[in-house]
Amino acid sequence: MHRVNHLSSDRRVARTALPLFLAVSLFLLRAPSAAAQQDDGFYLSTNFGLTSAFGADVTVFGANHPTRCDRLLYANPGSAPSDAECTAPLTSSRQGEYPFDRNSGRAQALALGYATGSFRFEGEFLLRQQVGEVALFSVGADRSLIGKDTEWSALAEPNADIYNFRSTQLFANAYYAFGRGSSWAPYLGAGAGLTRLDFGFYVAFHRKSLDEGYLEVFGGSKSNPDAAPEWQRAAAGSLSMTDEPVTEWAFGYQLLAGVDRSLGDRATAGLKARWTSVATVSASLPWTMVRSHRPVHADGQTPFFWDYDFAGLGYLGVSLEMRYIL
Repeated sequence: MHRVNHLSSDRRVARTALPLFLAVSLFLLRAPSAAAQQDDGFYLSTNFGLTSAFGADVTVFGANHPTRCDRLLYANPGSAPSDAECTAPLTSSRQGEYPFDRNSGRAQALALGYATGSFRFEGEFLLRQQVGEVALFSVGADRSLIGKDTEWSALAEPNADIYNFRSTQLFANAYYAFGRGSSWAPYLGAGAGLTRLDFGFYVAFHRKSLDEGYLEVFGGSKSNPDAAPEWQRAAAGSLSMTDEPVTEWAFGYQLLAGVDRSLGDRATAGLKARWTSVATVSASLPWTMVRSHRPVHADGQTPFFWDYDFAGLGYLGVSLEMRYIL
């Protein structure tokens, strides 16, 4: 289970990084005027910065059977219903959409490039990590869950996390610099390449317990539970959940802008901003538990998998960059 919370340590990192970022930015603004770097040739650059994720949207596709059809909710599986609804072939359909809020993070990058005239070309390796866990979702945000929202427990509403998020990108970037030879040299750039995404995905649905009124959802009464169908009594208080790692590759591209200031004959410091977009990635994930039993469909045998599309995994970033002509 992923419920170890690293948020406090991540916040300490963020509190340390932001003052450092501001201090170096102030140094660049107040440093003595000097001509911006003009040397051509190979260079090595490194940067450290802060990021703000766009906010992911997770769309879910899968097959399901009505709860009443679940053979494992019956003491005698042979007594489970066998009507057409319960024996129909499994067909994948849209099952949900979970929106997540923006989230902050940090990024470090290393690049090797070549400068010639006003142009620079480089290969960049960048590592990004999100700070803490992303936000939860609510049933009301998803139309596909309307009609079942009366089943979910108010003590543990449906929730999802994208946690331990880490992306590693290898991009080729190109830049054009303006005002070479002046104290400041602004530039624009663009890049594209591959991104590897590593994160954990967790989603959980808790049904109401008998005390919370699960039987009343279907017209029954908790004061007379024996009058309710067997499957309702067995499903009360049950949990369906997924907690799985995701590792996928995706194409990405970015737009870049910044300004450089010379620190000497071969070194340059500056500020860089980037807007990075990452393509939607898809993953087929098994369920960890379905209705508090092993993750199989209502037939009691077919493994329970759903397909997930993770979109909106791009970010905005701003960083401090140091570049050295080799």
